[in-house]
Amino acid sequence: MAQTPREVNPALAYLPSHGTQPALYALIKLHAEIGWKLQANQAQREKLIEDMKHVEAVLHLLEPGFNAQAISIKRRNNPNPLFKPGHVIRGALDVLRTATAPMSAEEIALVPRALKGLSGTTSTACMAQ
Repeated sequence: MAQTPREVNPALAYLPSHGTQPALYALIKLHAEIGWKLQANQAQREKLIEDMKHVEAVLHLLEPGFNAQAISIKRRNNPNPLFKPGHVIRGALDVLRTATAPMSAEEIALVPRALKGLSGTTSTACMAQ
């Protein structure tokens, strides 16, 4: 009895329990990682496109009906270089504790910037310093 290729739900592509084939899961992760590198590194574009095609070919060998276009690009977290994680919310709470009158969100956001010695009200002005 011949096996028919099974449909792979794209929403389940990143789940660790993706079938019983750990190689398939690893290849899906690799494909997403190469997709991120492709966006970040325009200089290596041709090599990364070739690498992605090789990964897709192996995915099709392991799972003939697999839709590689359903794999989303892995996203990287780009932390704010001005504030460490948690410092902004703690600063905002400190401002609210010491406030004597109601404050707008913009006023609350400007106080931690002023304490850091940053001027300007926009994020682009903040990043330029």
